[in-house]
Amino acid sequence: VLTTRKTGIASRRRTDRALNLGSVYASTLAYVRDFDERLWVVSVFVVPRITYRELSKGKRPRGVLAPTPALFDEYEAKKHCGEASVEVRNQTRLFRNHLFEDGYLSLRTQKFYSEEVIPTGKEISMFENSKVIPREMILRGLERAAMRRVTVGDPVKIISGELRGALGNIKSLSDREANVKIQDEDVTVSIPLEALRKDMRIGDEVLVTGGALIGLTGWVVSVDGEALQIYVRKLAKQVH
Repeated sequence: VLTTRKTGIASRRRTDRALNLGSVYASTLAYVRDFDERLWVVSVFVVPRITYRELSKGKRPRGVLAPTPALFDEYEAKKHCGEASVEVRNQTRLFRNHLFEDGYLSLRTQKFYSEEVIPTGKEISMFENSKVIPREMILRGLERAAMRRVTVGDPVKIISGELRGALGNIKSLSDREANVKIQDEDVTVSIPLEALRKDMRIGDEVLVTGGALIGLTGWVVSVDGEALQIYVRKLAKQVH
């Protein structure tokens, strides 16, 4: 589920062996703050799933969908569960015996996978405005999220390795690699996803992974070599 030995952003791989945090946090992306190799314990941040109104009435009924992930809201917690329900501890908050920092639920667990996987842009966006998570970790997450935006049939460019610069089309995908049919050649090769970039065409949807517009989604309106002009709906304008 998680990266180990180094801090980073990662998420689980299979539903049957995710973080052992209860079904509410199945498929949850986590930021790894620390790894204790001696105890084999990771300290992580996850985006909490809390419905304060339901908490004030008791446990969540069986069969009810898990709450939408959102940062901890101290005002809502006190409003529905009382002023005394939140204990202030410097930069952290204790609520219902759970510790929150920077709005994230802080947890320690021994049950995790040691393989890093590729998150989605939506998952990464939940961590973008954190004051605690290093910016380079967010950038790395966005770069990895961009890998998931390729699908079977997409035209791609190989950006590293012996076939750097070659163009092709994706024939099949796994979690970490793609089988690519090289353009104008009767050969298909297995390429790591991090060595691929989509060969952009007008109309393609893209995720900005750097600069002032980092994290925004847009659509390609023109292509000039390696330079793209995109339309960002959130800004209602075209940018380079």
